[in-house]
Amino acid sequence: MNLKTIRDTVIATVGSDTELQVADYNVFINEGYTNIISKILDERKDFFPDSEIIAVTASDLDVTPTKTWNNITLIQVDFGDGTGYQTLTKDSLENVTANGQTRLVYHLWGDVIYLPDFDKAFNMKIFGYVIPADLSGDSDTPTFSTLLHPLLIIWGVGRAVESHSASENFLDGGRKRTEFWEALEQILPSVIMKDMTNVRSLI
Repeated sequence: MNLKTIRDTVIATVGSDTELQVADYNVFINEGYTNIISKILDERKDFFPDSEIIAVTASDLDVTPTKTWNNITLIQVDFGDGTGYQTLTKDSLENVTANGQTRLVYHLWGDVIYLPDFDKAFNMKIFGYVIPADLSGDSDTPTFSTLLHPLLIIWGVGRAVESHSASENFLDGGRKRTEFWEALEQILPSVIMKDMTNVRSLI
């Protein structure tokens, strides 16, 4: 299912509501999406392997990746001189930023990667495990097993129902949220075990 399919199913279930806009439904769905991802990462920090390539200019001494990384395991650089990608070694911030430092080292401080002054442009390749970004475009698809996709409908329906102030609606929404968590507890172990056999190499 993609975001539009999930949203359309939520709307069809609760009925059209002039008080709620597309953006509201997207917020509800992403709440459920975040809850599932958090639960997965509680069980396995290595569930979402990924990589990205960043073009770094000669003047850049610190780089902020575009993806949200849960754990960076490897950083490589390619200076375009025919050598290909070379692996950087993690070092202290003091050593990395020292004047005249030319060794292939880096330091990670929060979300920022600090680098020596290589005095040349290069491509940086990052490997590790990410925290998936929210679903935003209609064609965006959840990054976990399709077995969990219906849970986003359950959460979205519950939040859409309880967005109204009537007490019975709030109680109905609460019941849907309880249904969400109970279903997640039942399905998650089989999803994690299944995907463990399909973990792709980080390189």
